[in-house]
Amino acid sequence: MAQDEQEVDSAYDFIYVDNRRVAQFLSQFGKFGHLTGLTRVDGKNVSGGGGVNVGAAKIDKTTTTQENQTRQFDPQWLSPLNLLDELQRRDLIKKDIPNSRIGSFILSTGQILLLDLGLLKTSWDKPVIQKLIKAGMNDTTPAPALSRAERRALGNKGESGKNSEFDLLIALLSILPHALQMRLVNGECSLWCTLNEESLIGKSSDLLLKHGALLDGEWNILGVLDATPWDPNYKNDDGESAEDILAKVAETAVGQIAARLFHASRGIIGRPPMSYGITPILIFREVTTED
Repeated sequence: MAQDEQEVDSAYDFIYVDNRRVAQFLSQFGKFGHLTGLTRVDGKNVSGGGGVNVGAAKIDKTTTTQENQTRQFDPQWLSPLNLLDELQRRDLIKKDIPNSRIGSFILSTGQILLLDLGLLKTSWDKPVIQKLIKAGMNDTTPAPALSRAERRALGNKGESGKNSEFDLLIALLSILPHALQMRLVNGECSLWCTLNEESLIGKSSDLLLKHGALLDGEWNILGVLDATPWDPNYKNDDGESAEDILAKVAETAVGQIAARLFHASRGIIGRPPMSYGITPILIFREVTTED
């Protein structure tokens, strides 16, 4: 796929390459593992001198030497293309996301929404930010519902229920990992993931200053499907919510509190309910001279 498209005056502009995962998968396809270096030696024979006639005899004084030219190649940027080719050749890439199973390689195209939550890590205690959070909270992103005993365990004895739960949520947000998040949206589905800054080509701040949150153009993402959309209002036959079930499994008092808080915080700072969760490997766009 990659090589064929490059032959028609096009190339791929990668903004994200998870080299460790690329190497991990390529090593499973190659007989000798993942290629990390390439050396090419070009040689030629060079002749000099000539023959000398001595009477009826001819003495050949021609000398021949071997000249070698050694060139070192870095295959790092061939690896993403090789992975795309290998996955397509083996028919491992799925494009119908809703009908793909968890653990599948998926390839999707759409618009990218980039959210750098690291910029907000020190702002949760600001009144204007808290006001925006309260205004944006609804039934699909509920505050964690804690019992009186759980609120008391966290030192919130004299506060009303809703305010206490909101304050707990703010306290939790201040300590949760604030990752670089990405959503890819098209007419069929929404994909959500976190990105490693080390795998980003360039800086996230450069992209945000240039585009804002929504990156211009059409982008492709190759990844592994990890999670399907979830129902924030799910209840089992006994009327137990997901938080109740998780708390029951956690057993200990601290584990129950953590299970409730982390589950609820996913709707605030994590994967949206209607989005698929993926592990990203490559994010790129096609650069071409064609309209």
